[in-house]
Parts: sequence; C-alpha cells; structure tokens
Amino acid sequence: MLVYTDKLFQALFNLWPKNQSSHDHSKPRNLALGLFIVASDVEESEGICETLTFAESVSANLRTKERFLVSKNHLGNPMTDPIADMITRFKNAGESQKDSVVFPFSKLKYEICVLLEKEGLIKSVAKKGKKTHTSIEVALLYGGPENLPRIQDVKRVSKPSRRVYKKASELRPVKNGYGSLILSTPKGILTDFTARKDKVGGEALFEIW
Repeated sequence: MLVYTDKLFQALFNLWPKNQSSHDHSKPRNLALGLFIVASDVEESEGICETLTFAESVSANLRTKERFLVSKNHLGNPMTDPIADMITRFKNAGESQKDSVVFPFSKLKYEICVLLEKEGLIKSVAKKGKKTHTSIEVALLYGGPENLPRIQDVKRVSKPSRRVYKKASELRPVKNGYGSLILSTPKGILTDFTARKDKVGGEALFEIW
C-alpha cells in the first residue's frame, strides 16, 4: 500500500476546499495526514478508490461542521437564544420562498416583529393561540422582478453569553443605510436611525437588511 503513499496523501490534501485563507493551510495537511493513517489500515486488496471514497466522506462531514460553526457564530445559537432562533427562521423562510413563518410567542419577539412590520421588513405579524399555547405568525415580504425576500440577511449582535450595549453616539448606519440595527432601549424596541434621532442607546440585538 505504501507504493501509492504520495498519490494518496496528495489526493486527500486536494479534498479540502480551495477557498480557505492562507493561514488555514495546516488544516488540509493535518486532515490528509490523519485520513492517510486511517486509510493505511485498509487492506490493499480493497484498492485506493474505496479509500478515497471514505476519505471524501469524512472530509465532507468536517466541512459541513465548519459551515455550521460559521453560521452559529454569525447568527447565534438557536437552541439557547430565542432571538437568534427567530431571525434565523426569517432568513431560512425567505430563502425557501415561504409565505409565512411561525415561532413561539414572547413579548420581546412580538414587539420586535411589530417594529419590523412598521419598517416594511415584513408584511404582517399576528399573535396566535390562547394562554400558554401562543405563537407568533409573520407573513414575509417579497419584491422586485426576481421576487426576492425583503429580508436578505441577518446578524445577531448581542448574545446571552456576551451582551452588547451601544450609546447613541456609537450607532453607525448598517450597510450604508440599507440595513438596520434593532435595539432594546428605555424607549422600547427601536431602529438605530430612531435611536440616534432620540439620542438614546440600548442593547444591540441584531442587524437586518
């Protein structure tokens, strides 16, 4: 099996995405070496093709995990962060061209949705159910020749593990004014534009555009 050591190592190395930044070169090399050690235990009779199929499967799983971690860092953890869960639902539903999205009710999330409706980011918001079995239903907006979702992307700012607060003087336009930062302030849920105008700061919940 050692006859094709170099070819196998290079093949495993090439499985790693080519768009990795320069400081990540150790990742494909370490991956290639680790998979080669595992592959070395495979009987020679099974052939290099089967070994490479195994290696490619493992590599794909690792890349999927990495993409999840990047998304988690960008949006927050939906499992422990209700706000992250809500805005993730907006983004995913829009990409899937769904008419509406439903999620568990809370006063904070409902107030946020009311503001998003006022700002023209969603079509409508409604409270559904009674007593303990309540939910929020949000109708999404689409527009333009390609019927694109009004909400293109979102980014969680303040998180349960790391609260972020901003003064009015620290607020800057999002995406050159094409997006908004949603804040929880003493005057309620506001956009960064309104917060600057009212000279009030607060917790920076998320960016949306």
